[in-house]
Amino acid sequence: VQTCALPISKWDVNAYRLGFGTDKILRDGKIEIVNQNSTVTRDEALATLDYEIKNTYAPIIAQQLGSENWEKLNDKQKASLVSLGYNAGPYFVNARDYGKRIKNAISNNDMNAASAAIASGPTSGGGKFYQGLADRRKEESQIFLA
Repeated sequence: VQTCALPISKWDVNAYRLGFGTDKILRDGKIEIVNQNSTVTRDEALATLDYEIKNTYAPIIAQQLGSENWEKLNDKQKASLVSLGYNAGPYFVNARDYGKRIKNAISNNDMNAASAAIASGPTSGGGKFYQGLADRRKEESQIFLA
């Protein structure tokens, strides 16, 4: 990650967000909820991202996939699923059709089908298509097969 996306908070969908799109910030070892006056340093944004990946996104996604499925994945496969979850929400595996297809494909050891299901993940928000999300899904699906 090269830059901090939002050094000051901005409203996005349902909360003020900053850093790498989070509504939380890890500051002095404590989690704070972002508000309209929040700011963040690059180091705080990176620390928050690392904290959320390790303590929220990866554990939730692993639990939803089941330990047998999660443990059969390599680090790149896990990272691609965490990236998807960081963008789409950590409960996508059981809450969304594409998540269920990913889980089923992994259960069946069909990593090509899992990759295709990742690519079919969300590319829009608020009814609007975003090329950046389409590019992200493509990259996540390619990393999954790397």
